[in-house]
Amino acid sequence: MVNHIKSSALNTRLFRLLCQEMDADHNNLLFYTQLRWLSRVNLLLRVYELKDELKEFLRTQGKTAWVVLLESDSWLSELCYLVDIVESLNVLNCSLQGKDANLMIFHDKMSGFLVTLKLLADKAAVKRFSLYPRLVEHLTTCLYDDTELDSLSGEIACHLRSLIEQFEHYFPELDVQSFSVVRDPFTAPLDSIAAPPPPPPPPPPPPPRACTAPAGFRSAGSCTDEFVVDILVQNGSEVPDPVTARH
Repeated sequence: MVNHIKSSALNTRLFRLLCQEMDADHNNLLFYTQLRWLSRVNLLLRVYELKDELKEFLRTQGKTAWVVLLESDSWLSELCYLVDIVESLNVLNCSLQGKDANLMIFHDKMSGFLVTLKLLADKAAVKRFSLYPRLVEHLTTCLYDDTELDSLSGEIACHLRSLIEQFEHYFPELDVQSFSVVRDPFTAPLDSIAAPPPPPPPPPPPPPRACTAPAGFRSAGSCTDEFVVDILVQNGSEVPDPVTARH
């Protein structure tokens, strides 16, 4: 629906003129790209705000299937729900960013959001949508019988439960008890303090050095004069006079 208009320069200009003639709050639709993932809620919200202009434009284009969707209260209700829940996800994503964030802050925000999702799923199962402002605003303008309202509440509750399962799969439970030592070390229970690691084992003794001295030195046990003389004789060196060597 959006791509049909935005992918054509002619359709974009015609739709802008139609919005100006109908005194709409906006004159253009928005694109969504995965690179700018926060823009998803803006795209959905813009489609909802320009639903009347979209319906008239698509009717002139002969897009009957899309016109039927824009005239369907159930489809618009699902669109309003998507706007509300995606906006909540955007708020969570933005709160997880920043230089002062850490693992404990991430865990607290994710745990709080999961509790909120479970509360929303329980309330949706009993047809209570007070936490969805745009959905509540839309429901006040249309007439729903009990069957249609039951179907809408069932779809919303099913989607929220699947969203909870996805969060629990990608963000498993952490050891929260270990966080208490960092948050308040003076009141943290002793069992939450991990035992210090054992000291490292002593280094192994150095390997014995290879003895390169001749066998005569090893048998003598010390560097005697006779041993030195034998070495000099074997090497063909001149043996000094002991009397002269002392002086």
